[in-house]
Amino acid sequence: MLRLISNEPTIATCQNCEHFHQGLNACAILKGINKDDPYITARCTYYLAIDKSQTLLELEEDNGQPPFFEVTGSKEITNSKYPSEPDIPSYRVDTIWYEDPSGLFGCWLINHSKRKLMNTEQIGSDKIKKYIYKSPYPLHNHNVDEKDASRMCWYVDEDGYGRYTML
Repeated sequence: MLRLISNEPTIATCQNCEHFHQGLNACAILKGINKDDPYITARCTYYLAIDKSQTLLELEEDNGQPPFFEVTGSKEITNSKYPSEPDIPSYRVDTIWYEDPSGLFGCWLINHSKRKLMNTEQIGSDKIKKYIYKSPYPLHNHNVDEKDASRMCWYVDEDGYGRYTML
């Protein structure tokens, strides 16, 4: 029996994300999104692919706006020490808290890169997209609301590319 194999890449949707809850048929982080829209998936900074063979849709223009949506389960924090300390614990052993040298923002760091250290001249130089680049720590503010800021994480993948995601 012969089978036709297509070399066309499969465009990723939210259903290929580790944050997508199959049982609830919804994103565990973002409210009210269209799970079948590849444009939303391409703009989402929380997207973590399950099937690495699927590709993100290339967007022509992002108007300089970070692609954030309303977060599920947000609540008000009292007596916040953010950005010097997180308002919530991470409950993960592979995270450390990072405060930007300017003191304007903070986030959790998770580094799954094969190379834990990199030459400072390389940091931020190799960009996939405006907000995805090689760096062990973020070079730009995530600009999320302070009540959700302590949930933000700079995730560095195996190849050294970092992006914001949420714990």
